[in-house]
Amino acid sequence: MDRGGAGATSLGIFPQPVADSRPTLDFVVIGAPKAGTTSLFEYLRTHPQVHLPKWKETNFFLDPTYQRGVEWYLDWVLSDAPAGAVCGEASVRYMAGTPYSVPAGTEPSGGSQERDDDQVERILPRRIHEALPGAKLIAILRDPVERSVSEHGMASLRGEEQRDLAEAMRESLRADRLEAARESFSTTTCYLVQSEYGRILAPFFELFGKDRILVLFTADLAEQPRAVVQEVCRFLGVADDFTPPNLGVRYLEGAAKPRWWFLDMPRFARFMKRSSLLRGIWRRLPAGLRQRVWSSSFAVEKWNRAAPEKDAGRRIDADLEATLREHFRADRERLVDLTGLEPPWA
Repeated sequence: MDRGGAGATSLGIFPQPVADSRPTLDFVVIGAPKAGTTSLFEYLRTHPQVHLPKWKETNFFLDPTYQRGVEWYLDWVLSDAPAGAVCGEASVRYMAGTPYSVPAGTEPSGGSQERDDDQVERILPRRIHEALPGAKLIAILRDPVERSVSEHGMASLRGEEQRDLAEAMRESLRADRLEAARESFSTTTCYLVQSEYGRILAPFFELFGKDRILVLFTADLAEQPRAVVQEVCRFLGVADDFTPPNLGVRYLEGAAKPRWWFLDMPRFARFMKRSSLLRGIWRRLPAGLRQRVWSSSFAVEKWNRAAPEKDAGRRIDADLEATLREHFRADRERLVDLTGLEPPWA
């Protein structure tokens, strides 16, 4: 499990704050969605040398939030960070492969109407690198077939997906659907393309370099959570002899429906986005109040996810699974070339 690092740092040697120093964002958990990032986030939050916001999914580098500017982002994430802490945030959609829409100026020159895939896939990595050139990145990856199935379950949970699992997967495999989703996806077209880890991570490795990206696997977090947390601590340069009090707790695992529909935070957030009146009221609230509301809504979201009935609607037949694994085979090899690691899936 141990792939090297800077060695243990004693908890007694806490970095001494520098007078008038302003906290900086030292690391970002970039994804992947439905891969155990919430559990990792909750473990790291308990470390005395690490500061994380009380919520996940700032999603700053996605459109349209990105237009608010880097200063807004840093103030929002670091507003209550103590001096000397190692600060980070976690937004799994940074491993989206595209910022949902392609901003003006990214089209190929010369008047061509064709989209430049290579440049589009670099938009999010480039934004993060320009804003946080010294940051470290953490990616945790799940078996791509399992992740795709779980993403379908989440879309069904939120009432956005009406197709059954097999139909949605087979339609997503069509070449034209794959091409369109890699350019600009929706919550019901992202299932497969957000599991193409080698394609998505390649621009991050080019910009940040191998030494500043830690790639983990969901299976390891489930089977060896303490070893994974220690590895992350060494990567971040904080004490690795710390054991989170919540170690082993699985957050949002297998969530398939809300306990109470009236507490369904994602549904309420989508409603707010459609209402210009509610958006205006929200933006006029004091920043401190908005942060408290945001963190409280994240806590409600974690509590309100009920586990599904066993395997309800989440099984795929052997032929379809084999087709999906064949689809991801080349991307797996690309991931091996990037990381030097053998993923724990075929």
